[in-house]
Amino acid sequence: MFEFEELLAITKNKLLFEKISEAKKRFTHIFAEVANQISVDSLSKAHRNHRGIKISKGNELQQCPYQVLDVLRDFDISRGCNIRILHWWGRGLFVLVFFGKNHPCLSDSKKLINWASVHNYQICLSDLWAYGKIIDEKKVQESKNFSPEKFSNHLTNFSHLQLIKAIPIVDMETPADEIKYEVENILYWMLP
Repeated sequence: MFEFEELLAITKNKLLFEKISEAKKRFTHIFAEVANQISVDSLSKAHRNHRGIKISKGNELQQCPYQVLDVLRDFDISRGCNIRILHWWGRGLFVLVFFGKNHPCLSDSKKLINWASVHNYQICLSDLWAYGKIIDEKKVQESKNFSPEKFSNHLTNFSHLQLIKAIPIVDMETPADEIKYEVENILYWMLP
């Protein structure tokens, strides 16, 4: 696949690794900036059993680095909810919203499908957090084409609902505003 000499040359490129390190720090800073602007009160109003906000990062999500901002952090498969912002190198920046199959927000499928459609979210047609299938293989469906019957079948087949939306990265200033807007929009929609 790759020639050894080409790979060896990369390992000797100090400037390349300094740039990669700086890019990781900048996205972590963007996530921290957003996290610091979200009130605990808004989290509690949207989802009582939340576990706060967490930033994590890694180097090997299908051979590429990633940074994650998790908001709410309740991964219970029955009633949990999580808002995940994923910056996955080579793929882009995404908002993923997870709901356990009995989460109160899923009780009105028409309302949820309408909200997801208006805000350009897609329904993930895969196992939970299967990013390769969701993003690389595009195992998603436009929410506007998702009927209440498909919704019910989806919950039976997957025991959760996961939505995804790409956030375009135009420059280093706009991602924080876009992420904050998406998170606040989701939290507001979740209010009882």
